[in-house]
Amino acid sequence: MSSDSNVIATVVHLSDIHFGFTGPEPVWDELVRFVLDIKPAAILITGDIVNTPGNKLFNLAQSELKKFGDVPVLICPGNHDRHWLGNALGSLQLPFTRDFYYFLKDWFRGAPHYEVLDLGARIVARVTAIDSSDKCSYFARSFVDADTLKNLAQAVDNKKQDDKEKGKLNIRIVMTHHHLLPVVSLEAKYDQLIGPFQTATTLTVNAGTVLKTLSEGHVDLVLHGHEHEKNIAKYTTIENRLGNVTIIGAGSSTGTITGKGWYFSKASFNVIEVCEDDSIWLRTYFGSGKTFSSSTENRHLLFEAVDLRRARYYLTHNIDETEALGLKLHFRFLVNRDIIVHRSYFNISLIDNTHEFSVYSETGKLPKDLKVWVVDKDGNKIYGDVGEGFYVDKKRTNAWRCKAKFPVQIFQFPYHVVTSYRWEEVGMLTREHIDKLPAQSRGPLYSDYLKHVYYLIPPLDKMPATLDISVDLPTELAPDDAPGNVFVYTQAEGENCPVHSIALTKTIYSSGEGHYALRVDYPDPETKYFLAWLVRNEPKVMH
Repeated sequence: MSSDSNVIATVVHLSDIHFGFTGPEPVWDELVRFVLDIKPAAILITGDIVNTPGNKLFNLAQSELKKFGDVPVLICPGNHDRHWLGNALGSLQLPFTRDFYYFLKDWFRGAPHYEVLDLGARIVARVTAIDSSDKCSYFARSFVDADTLKNLAQAVDNKKQDDKEKGKLNIRIVMTHHHLLPVVSLEAKYDQLIGPFQTATTLTVNAGTVLKTLSEGHVDLVLHGHEHEKNIAKYTTIENRLGNVTIIGAGSSTGTITGKGWYFSKASFNVIEVCEDDSIWLRTYFGSGKTFSSSTENRHLLFEAVDLRRARYYLTHNIDETEALGLKLHFRFLVNRDIIVHRSYFNISLIDNTHEFSVYSETGKLPKDLKVWVVDKDGNKIYGDVGEGFYVDKKRTNAWRCKAKFPVQIFQFPYHVVTSYRWEEVGMLTREHIDKLPAQSRGPLYSDYLKHVYYLIPPLDKMPATLDISVDLPTELAPDDAPGNVFVYTQAEGENCPVHSIALTKTIYSSGEGHYALRVDYPDPETKYFLAWLVRNEPKVMH
C-alpha cells in the first residue's frame, strides 16, 4: 500500500462553492490556503460556483478563483450557475445568459472538450468537462442532450491521443455537475424530508444513456457534485466489462447550508493522489475546527498500475481478452557462462509471413544458433527452423534484430512463434566475472559487487498482455535466501531516464533452488525490464 510519502502528484476536486453565501465562517479563505499547500497539478471544480447567476457574483467568483495563482483551474457549470437559486422551473434564464457567458469563456468552452494534465513522469490525465445544466428544465435535475453526448464521445475517444499522452499511462476523467447514480445517504435524507417519490428528483434524467457513453469510451473517473453528498460507486455492463467507470461525488467544499451560509463542519473536498508505484488513490478532507484534516480511513485505492496498463492495452489494440498477445522468456545460465534463451510469442499475427524482434547483451556479443518455428495452440510444429540470423539494431547499443520469414503462407490462427538462440560466455555469475566487465557494461544498478543486473527485455515491438520471465541459474551459483534477493526494475527508454523499482517482487517465486520466475501483466511499452540478484563471491560447495 502506498503511503503519503510516496505521493508524487495530486489533483484537487472541489464542488458547490456557492459564492453568495459568504458566512458565517471564513471557510473559503482557509480552503484556498489549504489547497495551495497541497501543491496540486490542477484544481477541478464541478459546478455551482455561485449561488445565483449574475454579474456581481460572477465577478466575485472570478476574483476569488484567481487566488489559486498559476495552478490550472478547470470547471463545469452547475444548475446554480445558470438558474435563479438553481431552480429551472420558475427561472428567468435570459437576463443571466450574458453574464454567464462572460464568466465562463475563460473557464469553460461550452462544448465538451479536454485538457491533458501531466501527473508525474509516467501518468497523464485527460480531463473532459461537460455542461449538464444547459438543457435543465426539471427543477434541479439534468438532461444531457444528443449533441452534448456526441461531443462527449468524441472528446473521450481513446483512438485520438494528444502528444502528451503517447507512451504514458493514461486516465480519463469526466467532470459533470449532476450525479449519475443513486446516492444512499441522499435517498435517506429526501425520504425523511419530502417522501419516497422525490428521492431521485435531482438525478440526471437520462443517466443510463450518459453512463453508456462513458463506459463505451472507457472513461475511468467521473467527478460530480450537486447534492453536497460524498459518494463513491462503480458502473459497468456485461457487454462492456472492460469499461468500468468509477463515479465520485463531492460534498460542498465550503460546507454550504442552503439559506444559512458556509460552515467548516459541513465542508469537504477530494484529492486524487498519484503515487510512485503508479497507483491512484482518493483522499477526502473534511472541515475540522477552523481548517481541514484527513485520516487513513478517508483514503481509498482507485486504481493500481496494472489496472491502467490493462485498460491501455485493450484500448490500444482494440481486441478482446481471448486475442491478447502473450510473451514468455526463459533464460538458462550454464556453468560455462553460456546463456540459452527460449522466447515464445502467443496469439501473434504474422505480417507478410515475417516475424521480427530485438535482443540485447550488455557484453556486446552476437547471439548464435538462431532457430525460429511456428506451433499451433497445442504445441504442434507447423513450420520451423528458419531464420536469417541477427543483424545490428541501429537504434540501440549492444542490441540486434532478428528477422525470420516463412517461405509458405501459414493460415492457421492463432500462431505461437518460438525462438531459441545462444550467447556464448556472457553469463556474469560471480564477482570474478563481473570484474572483467567494462564499467559501462555492469548495469545501472551495479553497486559494490553486491548486485548484478541482466537486461532481459528491450522495449517491445509488440506489446503483450502478459509477460512471463523465468531464469535458471546453476544451483551452486544461485543467490541465498531467494526470492528475497531477486529484484525487478524498469527503465523507460531515453537519455537520463531514472531506474524504477516496481511492485513485482511479490510475484517472484522460487520453485526449486536456482529457478526464479515472474509474471508482468500488461507491461509498459518503451520500457526496459531488468532482473537483478545478489552475486556470490564464489560457487557454493555442493555435496
